Amino acid sequence: MAVEELRTLLDDWWITQQAWDRQAAETLEAHHDINNALVGVRGNAQLLMKNPVAQAPVVRDRLEVMLRESSRIQEAAGRLRTLRASLGGSVPHNRAA
Repeated sequence: MAVEELRTLLDDWWITQQAWDRQAAETLEAHHDINNALVGVRGNAQLLMKNPVAQAPVVRDRLEVMLRESSRIQEAAGRLRTLRASLGGSVPHNRAA
């Protein structure tokens, strides 16, 4: 394989890789949307916990499940955020010439 062919293949691969990294990073921005939705869910569940209706054991149990599971979702969103940072962090990808 000639040097120019190898250079062309490498350049094509690099362009494809950068596009994939950008797409993956954009997709992983879902953590932001997830966290925004959870603010509403958790906030409303916490408000309901203060309501006299929440004194009923069944209602209280359901609200506690909502809070517990929303914490799990929040942790998963944090892992997405970490993965996104590793793919599309503030340091740009540079390929040595």
